Amino acid sequence: MWFLEAQRGAVLAILAGLGDDALATAVLPSGWTPLGMVEHLGYAERHWFQEVLLGAADPLPWPDAPPLRTPRPKDTVFAFYAEQRAKGNAIVDVTPLDANRRAGRAPRARSGLHRPGGRPPHA
Repeated sequence: MWFLEAQRGAVLAILAGLGDDALATAVLPSGWTPLGMVEHLGYAERHWFQEVLLGAADPLPWPDAPPLRTPRPKDTVFAFYAEQRAKGNAIVDVTPLDANRRAGRAPRARSGLHRPGGRPPHA
């Protein structure tokens, strides 16, 4: 988990100096905003630790819509990300490393994460 904590900390450190306008301004051709990325990271934490590891996730506090831009305020998005990080840490703290294998579940990838032919995008 130390590597994940380092990545989480790096994201928060990079964004710490950005004002509200910068957080809501798209800097990529996709239209993704830094605030949308933080919300996305919250969704990713929720997916991998709750849906994949536990097999079910707590309900979202809003209608599920994958964000590029988010209509939610900065404090709401950062609180969501913090909550998902804390839940992920709590789940890892009490879950044996072989939990999915013992439960007969294999981690499943979300559609779109792999290229045709089954290779991950970085392969």
